[in-house]
Amino acid sequence: TWGNQLLKMINLLKIWNVCSKTFVLSQRGICKSARKRKRLNQEMKRGKISVAQGRNDEVKEKILALVQVTTKKAKTGLYSAKEAIRLAKEESPDIGYDENMRAYFKFGMNPEKKNEHFRGLAALPHGHGQDVPTIGVFTNDEGAAIAKASGAEIIGTMDIINSIKQGNPIPFKRTIATPEGMYMLKDMGKILGPLGLMPTPKLKTLIPIVELKEAIKQARAGLLEYKIDSRPDAQLIFGKRHYSHDALYENFKVLIESLNGKKPDAVKKNFIAACHITTNHGHPFPIIPKNLNKRSSGYEFKK
Repeated sequence: TWGNQLLKMINLLKIWNVCSKTFVLSQRGICKSARKRKRLNQEMKRGKISVAQGRNDEVKEKILALVQVTTKKAKTGLYSAKEAIRLAKEESPDIGYDENMRAYFKFGMNPEKKNEHFRGLAALPHGHGQDVPTIGVFTNDEGAAIAKASGAEIIGTMDIINSIKQGNPIPFKRTIATPEGMYMLKDMGKILGPLGLMPTPKLKTLIPIVELKEAIKQARAGLLEYKIDSRPDAQLIFGKRHYSHDALYENFKVLIESLNGKKPDAVKKNFIAACHITTNHGHPFPIIPKNLNKRSSGYEFKK
């Protein structure tokens, strides 16, 4: 009867709607199914198959794609930190050079609220594998001797400051200062501030002389700096692919502890909303969010 036909048509439309919404998850599936649907339409126009049969096959094709996408999503799942690092390291394609290990974060903060912005440093125990930045140290004669012995490339002087004021390039990529040397930088806020080079106690770049040796050592070993303000997400490099699993895991754990230590008081929900581990050209592996957020019971990094 016409009532049964109407019900069948409604059911087909429901299936069509669900499949269409889910189908966007797979670009390859879209292209493949689009080609098949185009072929079915051509066969229907030429009379090789009936319209009813063609529409039925088209719906089947979408349902098949839906099953494939759902299965793929189920296989992806969520992983512990150690498992995600292992999968990213082992299953990424070999492209002929040592790739970076990257962590993509999404934070539960509102970038429009300045009291939810944050920045910090993470002293990775095994380094991040990137080029060591040129370090400029501004201090007194005692601190200058310590800085030279610790491997600092540039000891700040008024000649360097005057050269920068005249428009010459800044010769250092990271600044460390002691209170005794800040008189040289007192008028440099407008120049060094926007570049993130103005020393500040928050980033431990303005420190006492007794901590100068350790600060330079950390900066040369693998001090990772991050700043989250205009966007609620970031990608941070925490090592190289050739690092051992344990080394990468220890670096990642220190990074998570550093991020949680900088959580703004205004953020009440989960601070780290999502995190994916990947290489430069590899597949991203998502980590269980609750394992990354600090609670009274501590972290839940699972092996």
